[in-house]
Amino acid sequence: MSITGNAPQVYGNYSDPAKSREFMLLSLALPTTPIETHFYANSLSADYLATYWGKFIPCDKGAASNSSAQVRDAVGFASNELMENAMKFSTGNINGAIKVSLYLYDSELWIYVTNEMYSRNTAKFISFIQRIFTENTSDMYFEQLENNSRNETSGESGLGILTLINDYGVDLSWKFEACGDTADVTAITTLARLPILRKIEE
Repeated sequence: MSITGNAPQVYGNYSDPAKSREFMLLSLALPTTPIETHFYANSLSADYLATYWGKFIPCDKGAASNSSAQVRDAVGFASNELMENAMKFSTGNINGAIKVSLYLYDSELWIYVTNEMYSRNTAKFISFIQRIFTENTSDMYFEQLENNSRNETSGESGLGILTLINDYGVDLSWKFEACGDTADVTAITTLARLPILRKIEE
């Protein structure tokens, strides 16, 4: 499936970044080193993001708020999962760097991860996304566990994505858009909205 023209394809409650007082931007290039090295680097980056935002967010003491530890855990898991997926399915072109951006709002932290994927590989991913919005994600999770136990997976199980939804209450959405004039490469942006409540100090 190729994405052509100027209109992006959006799945879920996707929105481009709104104005935020606090945000962070990262750009990760892909030099010619083994993918395992990148995964290790992703883990370090995710730990950094989790520690930074966990300290940065003064959580409300109300019963409905998340603790700083919960925030760190959610940010670390989400960041690592999204960056790993971006690395796995990236074209690997040096000009197509993986871009990570985080925006802090009153009740949510938005994590955007953008990578370029060969358009021929997008159909399977879109099919998985459509299942998320039409099926029970808990059932999907256990179904995939069973498939994994029978070795009926090719490393594209989606368990991390399903864990974000089921265990962390993350609202996920996606935007697919063409990269310039070529139909061979598609830019994919994943938006993960992590629920956070905090006091705003005036």
